[in-house]
Amino acid sequence: MKDKVKAVLIILCIACESFCGCNSKIDTDSILDVSDSFLDAVLEVNTRKILKSAVEDDSDSSYFDDEKFSSDHSTTDLILENAVYEADESSIKLTKNNTKCSVDYEISMPDPIDVVEICNSDWVSVEEAIEDAEEREFTVTVELMLEDDEWLIGNFEEVCDDIYEDAFDLLFTDSLPSDTEETVETEATEQTEPEVTETEATESSEPTDTSSEVFVPVDSTELTMEDLNNATWDSAMVYFDGQILSLPFDYELISDRWLILNEKFDGYVLNRGDFCAVTLELFGSKETKMNTSIANIYTDGLIDIKSGECVRLNYSQYSDGVDLSDFVLPGGVTYGMSLDEVIAVYGEPEKQYDPAESGYFSITYGDYKSVKLNLNFTLEKGLYGFEYDVASEFPIDYKQN
Repeated sequence: MKDKVKAVLIILCIACESFCGCNSKIDTDSILDVSDSFLDAVLEVNTRKILKSAVEDDSDSSYFDDEKFSSDHSTTDLILENAVYEADESSIKLTKNNTKCSVDYEISMPDPIDVVEICNSDWVSVEEAIEDAEEREFTVTVELMLEDDEWLIGNFEEVCDDIYEDAFDLLFTDSLPSDTEETVETEATEQTEPEVTETEATESSEPTDTSSEVFVPVDSTELTMEDLNNATWDSAMVYFDGQILSLPFDYELISDRWLILNEKFDGYVLNRGDFCAVTLELFGSKETKMNTSIANIYTDGLIDIKSGECVRLNYSQYSDGVDLSDFVLPGGVTYGMSLDEVIAVYGEPEKQYDPAESGYFSITYGDYKSVKLNLNFTLEKGLYGFEYDVASEFPIDYKQN
């Protein structure tokens, strides 16, 4: 009798295991096939495949109407090409009726914060910066729904936000070098050819309205500390190296102390609308550098680069050179302030990037369509650097550099 009962139990167990185990395996495989293909499309920024994999209610989403997806994002593409993912199969969760599920993925990609800082501090190519950058690891949860016996993605916007927010929104892609300095030298030579520059000057000689309802440039020479302390973050003012500057400001205001580092820019000329990102070195200190972008935004015809206007200012107090940690931003925000202290003055940022293992993190106010302020922190020192960018307020062609 015991043997018969035992045999029946064994048969039932085998049947149960066969039913549950096989179905579970089939579901797992199909789920991973769909979610893997979806993540491949996200990392390729293949908007058609992403929308095709989404549930019907989301398939006509206007998510990708944002200008950043239609404009050149080559730097972003390079970073995403170096991203890898791995599914945590133990995280797969199915609803009781097996019509919805979720799976966690571990994503690893070059940290865009590092890419920006390496490019801007050392003026290396983006490819080199990506190789040297720290890896940023995070988890995304892909949700799927079963529709007509087909698994579809139910939260593509959330996943894209998690992956793209660093790769698109943090990077100042247009102001990063896309090639080596040899390319810059070639372009500088081409611009000094009289026949070419004369034609370009004629094409761009039509006056352009540079007014903005939001941002109104002011004369830096007329500003006081009271003006700075009473200003909001989007005023683009900063007390720096002993003087108050308001972007855009004439490079000549700082040219007696901050010298263009690369001699290849000697004699470099700008037509109206031309843009050039350069590294500046503090006179007498080989260790203290900052980055700016100089443009011709007011003058029809040609000007020397040294007569242009600085539309971007990027400085980080991390070297052992001359101490410039006395910078003051609008509202009295200063070097060494904590994240909470800055937010108390400026309010919640549009973007916040939590500290990685290195202890570095940043917050961003504004976006690439308007005045943008990026603030850099360390867990130990607090606020140590900033980047102001007002270039998008003017008719500037980033691709000139």
